[in-house]
Amino acid sequence: MGLAGTGELRSTGQPRAAVPTQASPRAKLGYIAAAGIVVALIAGGLYYRSHRPKPLTDKDTLVLADFANTTGDPVCDGTLQQGLAAQLEQSPFLALFRTSASRKR
Repeated sequence: MGLAGTGELRSTGQPRAAVPTQASPRAKLGYIAAAGIVVALIAGGLYYRSHRPKPLTDKDTLVLADFANTTGDPVCDGTLQQGLAAQLEQSPFLALFRTSASRKR
């Protein structure tokens, strides 16, 4: 209890409680665990940032190879490759290189 407005504290005659000067072993373990979690999060973030896939650009080329028809149905001989090529040619980020066209040269 202090005097009003003076900011002084008076002693009550009671002994003060002991103030711990060192952290308990349990607190130390908590600090070490928290530091380990922070280090793991930083390492995980750096790993994630360094292993991102590179975005496609207009200079990327995709090789479209021949497909082997193992169904025995002659209708499937060139249909799958033509359909896939038609879909991939719609992308502005890919340039197709057909292996069957390069063999004819």
